[in-house]
Formats: sequence, structure tokens, C-alpha cells
Amino acid sequence: TGLVFTSNETYATGEGLVIFTNALTGPQFHEGNKWYSVEIDAPCPPPFPGICSYTVRSVSHARCQTPGLASLNKFTVHTDQSIWNSNTNSFDFFSEFHPENIDPDQMDEFFGIDEDGSPSNACIDRFNVPGGDDELERKIADELLPVSVEDPALGWNAKSFLYKKLMRHPAFIGGYSGFSNFIAQNTHTNIGRFYEVNNLVEDAFASNSTTLQQSSQIQAQISTLFDELETIDSQIEAATDPAVLASLKQQKENKINQLRGLQSSYQLLNVDYDAQKNIKLQQTLQFNQQITPASQLEANQKTVTSIYLESLVNQDGDLNESQISTLQSIAEQDSKSGGLAVGQSYSILPDCVKANLGITTSAVDNVVVPLVSQVPVGERSSIEKSTDSKIWLYPNPATSELFVSSPQGVVGIFSITDLNGKSMYTQKLLGSNAAIRIKVGLPDGFYIAMIQYEDGCVLTEKIIVQNK
Repeated sequence: TGLVFTSNETYATGEGLVIFTNALTGPQFHEGNKWYSVEIDAPCPPPFPGICSYTVRSVSHARCQTPGLASLNKFTVHTDQSIWNSNTNSFDFFSEFHPENIDPDQMDEFFGIDEDGSPSNACIDRFNVPGGDDELERKIADELLPVSVEDPALGWNAKSFLYKKLMRHPAFIGGYSGFSNFIAQNTHTNIGRFYEVNNLVEDAFASNSTTLQQSSQIQAQISTLFDELETIDSQIEAATDPAVLASLKQQKENKINQLRGLQSSYQLLNVDYDAQKNIKLQQTLQFNQQITPASQLEANQKTVTSIYLESLVNQDGDLNESQISTLQSIAEQDSKSGGLAVGQSYSILPDCVKANLGITTSAVDNVVVPLVSQVPVGERSSIEKSTDSKIWLYPNPATSELFVSSPQGVVGIFSITDLNGKSMYTQKLLGSNAAIRIKVGLPDGFYIAMIQYEDGCVLTEKIIVQNK
């Protein structure tokens, strides 16, 4: 609930959108989604000779598996629907924005046309404002959402979503008369209590404005010093006069000392940040432990949240065997009865445990893809040897782990050192063109990543580690 389906393109026989049984997204306003047929040339059917042109179409462009919930997942588009003429084997009308085959759509319950027939600049605003067009949120507030006995988590998740949305945007409450009653009824229930837990966690991790500003200033100064060091290194390589060389080396030493000072200041900021964060997380843990669950899904939510907070406060983010066993038992439950905690428990389990669960669910786990095709959160850096041979590092700044990929056939040693040249990590690159996951495990600060190829070429890149 709360999903925004945007900028997707579906071709030929592809099924561009499937809303699974008893699932809810809420109403959607068209945001760049397109559905296409594909023209191909192939041999004509006997007895006709030659090559014919065919239009390959989808049997189902969009499908809601629970017809009774289609109106609560409705897409509002701005053009008429594509119409196929079986007599001429062509479209009488085609619009990539309003797919041809929709199930169900006998009464326009899944896809509908905006009244004025043209895109509105207010589409996104209207989607974000409860009331008016949003039948789903009115039904949630009025306790009229159809929830089957086989899927009790659906109603709880929907209430939790709406409560969070209204609490984060108080101005929306006036959009419908039932919203104020909904807030009043749930503030002192576990819907409201778990919302407060999430708020406290977010507050614990949020840097105050002063810390954030100081951190940004230090990072900018360090970036400038790294650039200056690169310039000095190139001048040292070209220098032939001993006096000039000595001067440049002294300049380099001064810059390195400045870097060390800035790194120390940055680490002090992090010490203060971590101390304040841990105090707030401890308070959040105590608040969470006072919640009395009223159902299995609430018990799961309390347990997973407690384990997560305990690991952060007392175990440096690690999990003990008992916690892993508990999380594993929750991860193996059916989310329809176990709730959101089923996916959350799976996501924080160690990879080695996930591999033995036999659960195939990409919805609760991040899939690692080749770094050359996707740039997740954070800046990606490339250490380039030539135009067709790159080592990719991501993310930068790094957190607890770093990914490195090397092109096919490029073999070398990847290492990380601190600013004093002390080796912190070493990994052989086999040139398999695949991303290697590296558990960095380094304190917050500034480091040098280095690639040493078999041919003796050495490349360096500055990286920042930020564990928060």
C-alpha cells in the first residue's frame, strides 16, 4: 500500500502489471507507464508464399487477481483504450498509455479515464492527498476494507499505512471526515504504538543540523586535499631538480597531516553522533518492550524490532545464535498471518542463513546486479586503466560493505589502506566481470583503495566509510 507504479514499459507478450491475490496498492494516477505491441516479419502461413508482417500482442497487459479489489487499485489514465480489430489484424486505435487487455475491466473498475481526458499537473498531488479520488483510504478509515480470514495481515498493514500517512501529513486529515476519528481510535492501539517506535528509530539515526553541516564541511575539505595530493604526486613524478622534489615532498607531507587532522575531527563527530544515537535506541527498545501484542503479527513485529534494536545497542549490529534462530522461524511464516515482520526478519538475517531457508522472495531482499548497469544509493567511483578496462567501486561513501567488479581477464590485487599506509584489507581480483561483495568492517573515516595489476600498474581511489 502506497506503491507508486511509474515509468515502466512492457512489450509484446509481457504482462506488465499483476496485483496478486488480496493485494492492495491504492489508486494510481498515470505516471509514464507504457504498453506496446511489437511488429515482426515472419514466413506467411501456408499456402501463402513470402514474408508477412505480424503484430505480437499480450494476452494480459494488466491483471488484478482479486476482482473485488480492482476498484481499490484503480489506474486513472488520460486516453481511450487501445482497440484491436480482428478482421483487419490491426489496431483501430492505439494508445501506449491505456493497455489493450486488462483483467478485470468489464466496468472500467481497474483502469479508467480522467474526466477531462488530458493529463493533469495535479496528478501526483492528488495521489498523495487522501480523500476525493482515494476510495481505498476512505474504506480503511471507515473499517469497510474487505479482508479475508485467510489474510488478516492485509487489514493491519492497511491501517498502519494510513495512520503513518495521516500522522506525517496532518493537513490531509481534513480531506475526509472519517480521518480524524480514525486517528483518535488508533493512537492508543498497537497501530499507533508501533508507529511511534518507527519514529523513535528514525529520530535516533537522524543527524542534527549542526553535526550534518560540520560533517559536510569536513568532507569537502578532504575532497579538496585529495585533489591537491593528486596534483602534487604528478608534479613529483615529473620533477628532476632535487630542491623542487624536496619541496614537493614536504608539501605532500603537510597535506597528509592536514588530512589526518580532518579525519580525527570527523571521527570525533561520529563518536558524539553514536553516543546520542545509542541513548535514543535504548529508550526505543524499552518503549517497544512495553507493547502487549494482540495477534501473531504484532508479536512478530515486537520480536523483530527488539532483536534489531538489541543488536544495534549491545552487539555492534551482530546477531547471536538465539536471535538468528528466532528470526529464521519468523521468516519461514506465511506473511498473510505473520505480517510485515516476516519480510523484515528475512532481510536482516545473515546471507549464509538466507541461503538455507529455501525462500524465494526477491521482494524482501536486495539483489546484487552488475555494477556497470545500475548505480544504487551513493556515488559510484571507477578506477580506470584504459577506456575499455575499468574497476568499479560502489557505494562511495561505503557503509559496512563495498562492492568491487573487474572486467573479464583483468587480474590484480585490490587493497584498502588508511592514510598512514597501513593495510586494512586485501582481496584478489580474478577478472570475472562479476561484483565482489567485501565486508569492509572499518571505522568511519577516509581510506585509499588501490588496484595493483599483474603488469605492475597501480591505480588508487579515495573512499569514505560511513557506518551510520
